[in-house]
Amino acid sequence: MTIKRTAVVLFFIAAFGVFTAAKGMGPPPPDLTLLVMPERYSVIQTGFDIRSQRPVVLVAYRGEPDTDNPVLHVWNGEYWHNITMDDYKSADFLRVQPGRVILIGDMDTLPEVLVTESEWAPQVMNIPEMDSVSLINAIGRTLDFSAREWRWFAGRYNLEMEDLAEDRRRVSWYDQAQFEDPEWLRRRERREAAERHYPPPVDDPPPVDEDDDEEPVEPEEPEVVPAEPDIRPLTDPVTEDEAPIK
Repeated sequence: MTIKRTAVVLFFIAAFGVFTAAKGMGPPPPDLTLLVMPERYSVIQTGFDIRSQRPVVLVAYRGEPDTDNPVLHVWNGEYWHNITMDDYKSADFLRVQPGRVILIGDMDTLPEVLVTESEWAPQVMNIPEMDSVSLINAIGRTLDFSAREWRWFAGRYNLEMEDLAEDRRRVSWYDQAQFEDPEWLRRRERREAAERHYPPPVDDPPPVDEDDDEEPVEPEEPEVVPAEPDIRPLTDPVTEDEAPIK
């Protein structure tokens, strides 16, 4: 499922850049996501909308891509609270460790230090696009939005929904890729061959001995015996009783 603006089809982001995975940490809650985004009104508004549907912690950053100390704020549910880069590195500002970190911003926007210092998270992703539709499509795919959630965002942003799996559902399940497996095809061919009725095989003729001087025996032609005529000659008259019905 994806959403689009009127007359403009927008597809899912093909792939996210997965930077790293944390080592030596226990399994975190898979539903909690840390969303790190630039201080841009439209991006932050989209972040709040996502937070209204899913458990998400919002962090806003400000600074140049090459800075080692960007300005960071985390939304605590009531207001934006300032945190330091050291707080971010240790994740001390979080009560629960997120299952993933999603960094929003392209190479000209996202500080590289946020990428390298997110190693404490089990999964770190990057979404370079910052327009609302691309963000919703990408995050919706990552968080596996339900049909209800897709409808909510479509209504919220006055967007149209497009089902990208519609063409696949129109194809019979026999035509799906798994049924092109060679072993499966061989089993099907053997089954179909067993269902067909073939005539019994004809034995091959015995081999000819080239040293045998005997002349081949000509097959005897059958004698043709004329059959006794059982019909009347055409010269016999047709009686009235034998005349065809008129």
